[in-house]
Amino acid sequence: QVGYDTDPLTLEFADATPDAFVRTASRAELAKVMSVLNEDERAIVRLSLIEGLPSKVVAEQLGIKPGTVDIKVHRIRAKLADVMAG
Repeated sequence: QVGYDTDPLTLEFADATPDAFVRTASRAELAKVMSVLNEDERAIVRLSLIEGLPSKVVAEQLGIKPGTVDIKVHRIRAKLADVMAG
């Protein structure tokens, strides 16, 4: 489980990766982090990181190429890691 300090709305998570955070965060924590993402990025997080769908399926649902999904997931993870680092 991802640990956090005494204020559950802060983003100072111990031993947290973006994927682990997305899977275990409270709604308030997730909403705060997701607010830095645009609508397309939020869709990719929901389908790929939360629902665990393969890139090919995500791509089909969003009308983009699987390689584009992979690139966007990589960039989203970096963006979330920056936000989580504070």
